[in-house]
Amino acid sequence: MAKDRSVKEVLDHLIYSTAKAVIEPVRDLGAGETPKPFTPDNSGGCATQPIQELRQQMGRLLEQTVALVGSLREGETARATWQHPSLGPLNLKELIALHRLHIMDHVQQIEKIKADPGYPRDERR
Repeated sequence: MAKDRSVKEVLDHLIYSTAKAVIEPVRDLGAGETPKPFTPDNSGGCATQPIQELRQQMGRLLEQTVALVGSLREGETARATWQHPSLGPLNLKELIALHRLHIMDHVQQIEKIKADPGYPRDERR
């Protein structure tokens, strides 16, 4: 991810990736369907929304992910996979682990942005 992104842009990216690269594939895997292939982030500029709305939206998506994963029966999707563009096929556990690492990486990115002496810079861009 680009070094000069704002906190809002990072949140925008996480919202998109949680919805499209986690919730949709998990829902498909849980239904026994083949998940849609990965699509690059084309979130459409949610970063123009107020940061509080982005935080709330991200929180709702994470709650939805936890509820969705918690609703799956053990072993229900053991053989089903989602095709990651560079990592190859991922099963449900691997997909969730990857997303956790992805979120942690971007949380660290947000912390670095906020630690910058010039923060807060204009978050409207």
